[in-house]
Amino acid sequence: MHGFDFSEFRERDWSNVLTCHDRSKAAFLWSSANHSISKIPVENSAPKERVTAVAVSNCGNFGIAGYENGLIQKFNMQSGKDRGNFISKLSVAQDSDNDVHQAQITGLGIDLMNKILVSSSLDSTIKLWDFFRREL
Repeated sequence: MHGFDFSEFRERDWSNVLTCHDRSKAAFLWSSANHSISKIPVENSAPKERVTAVAVSNCGNFGIAGYENGLIQKFNMQSGKDRGNFISKLSVAQDSDNDVHQAQITGLGIDLMNKILVSSSLDSTIKLWDFFRREL
């Protein structure tokens, strides 16, 4: 296994553990209450890229996947449905790639109030994001 995160808050309601694995292009949902992997797939917004880091919001409603190409995706933990990618308004204004980082995502973390996402990358940067607006 490459990485995992979880939230105990929704443990009895739906899958509450999120994992990413070496060489895998998908994140996986698990239920700690049932000790099993979920049959619900996570919608992948970068299907050709490996998932390299994951995080789960403290409320247990959202999962975050970081990709090999620097993309960061938010999705619903109950349904696995995509809720959008994190973007930098600067990169959009310059008409450049919407990659939030220029290299592989190495770490993701969400503050206790679910307001800020912290991301780190092999491009030697750490960035702070508005968790709900998905903006730098």
